[in-house]
Amino acid sequence: MQISMIKYFVLLFILLVSATNFMAQDKDIESLLQNATKEEKLELYNQLVDENYSSNPTKCIKYAIELEKIAKKTENKDFEIKAYKVLATLYYEQKNYKKSNKFFEKELLLIQNKGNKLEVAKSYYNLATSYLKNDNKTKARINFDRSLDLALALKSKPLMIANYKALSKVNSDLGKFYYALEDLKKYILHSEGEYSEEIILFKEQYFQEKEIKEHKIEELNVTKSNLNKTETELIETEEVVMGLEEETQEKSEQISELSIANELKNLKITRKEDELKKQRFVTLVFIIGFAVIFFFSFVLLRMFLSKKKMNKLLEKQKENITESIVYASRIQSAILPKEIEFIDSFSEHFVLFNPRDIVSGDFYFMQKINQYSVIAAIDCTGHGVPGAFMSMLGMAFLNEIVRHREVTKANQILDLLREKIKTSLQQTGEKGERKDGMDMALCVINYETMKMQFAGAYNPLLLIRNNELKEYKADRMPIGVHIKDKKSFTNHIIKIQSEDRIYLYSDGYGDQFGGSENEKFMKKRLKNYLLEINNFPMKEQKEKLENTFEQWKGNFDQIDDVVIVGIKI
Repeated sequence: MQISMIKYFVLLFILLVSATNFMAQDKDIESLLQNATKEEKLELYNQLVDENYSSNPTKCIKYAIELEKIAKKTENKDFEIKAYKVLATLYYEQKNYKKSNKFFEKELLLIQNKGNKLEVAKSYYNLATSYLKNDNKTKARINFDRSLDLALALKSKPLMIANYKALSKVNSDLGKFYYALEDLKKYILHSEGEYSEEIILFKEQYFQEKEIKEHKIEELNVTKSNLNKTETELIETEEVVMGLEEETQEKSEQISELSIANELKNLKITRKEDELKKQRFVTLVFIIGFAVIFFFSFVLLRMFLSKKKMNKLLEKQKENITESIVYASRIQSAILPKEIEFIDSFSEHFVLFNPRDIVSGDFYFMQKINQYSVIAAIDCTGHGVPGAFMSMLGMAFLNEIVRHREVTKANQILDLLREKIKTSLQQTGEKGERKDGMDMALCVINYETMKMQFAGAYNPLLLIRNNELKEYKADRMPIGVHIKDKKSFTNHIIKIQSEDRIYLYSDGYGDQFGGSENEKFMKKRLKNYLLEINNFPMKEQKEKLENTFEQWKGNFDQIDDVVIVGIKI
């Protein structure tokens, strides 16, 4: 007893020493990995996989994963195949068949690329075994068949025997007993060992299946017999019903013959009465129809005469209104700056003024005060008659501010005009109040100092010099009530030179729809076009702008008033 205990402790001591040595060895290898090259790491991880394969599967999986990563990076297919094989086998032993399938498939793909047919056949067999454990018998059968085909081609007897045996079992489980029997015969033919157990097992399964099928056939025969019996009863019942129908039909024919004579008599009497009623109804309808037609004809005639009279009245009113608007247009034209005023101040100029309606909500302004020339292009809220009222108001206020008060600072002109518009329209900024006003670009040119002031409400000023365009931005607020209406407009001071071209405009030209795509002309296209034509005389520039506008508009309606003022220094 004492000797046995001593042996036990000695064996335990040896195991502990061995385990300590393995752990120490693992630590030594892991310390070497820190400074190792990729090729050295492959060898070290391969060693760790081999050492831990049987003793510590968890660690072995960890090292195999690292081996796979480095093998992929270095394109070392042998070590990559080994990593997949180790991982697939260990996961198979741990009954994690899903992961086992995954790594067996990866191993198979690499082995196929290498072209070693025997290893490919073994890999198919391993993958099939894993699918079988995962209860995927169909995929298992496919891969056993592939392995068997290669084994037959290579004449690998052990692999042939293993595949025939496995296929016999899989086909039996799938109910394919013919194929199972064939595979079993081939397994017995090629193997030289004991096989009685397989035959007994197959026979038991075969006869069990046969008994089940015979039982089902017997049940079907009973069901068929019952159906035949029911069919016979239905035929007998049908014959009885047909006999009753024949008797009923004979009696019905007799009754019909008696009733037909009475019906013919009644029909003749009814037909005469119907003819009399129809004649009376037709006469009545004719009288009523004639009366209705006469009534509606009278009403339509009166309506036609009334409408004709109303149309004449409306045409007269329209004519009077149109005459009034035309007269208003003449008044508006009369107060606009004359051509001579521009000629006195500029060597060349043009004014493109194209109202949408007879009268316009856009207008232009020009006034010379001593050495200053004040020019503006103004876009009032709305167009037509409402816009024209605003333009008349704006023109009157500008004349008062510039001509009578002789204000020549650009931003002050806009500030004073804003105050007058707010006062005259009684604008307080209350919620729901109409925000009528004006957008404008105004410049003041001093030829003595060759400087120009510019102030704008939304609308900018364009200056083209030496075929280069510069845009001076306006303040983002209108001439009218606004959240920023306590703030003064910005006064830009710009040095000008001879041959400079200056353009002021409203948004009507750029907002016009047209072209092949029915889109807006846009301000960017207008700026590019002005840059393109700036070297032409001002008169020709106006003609080109007019022609381009009409071509762009085509058959579309003009949507807004248009004003563009161009001057050459």
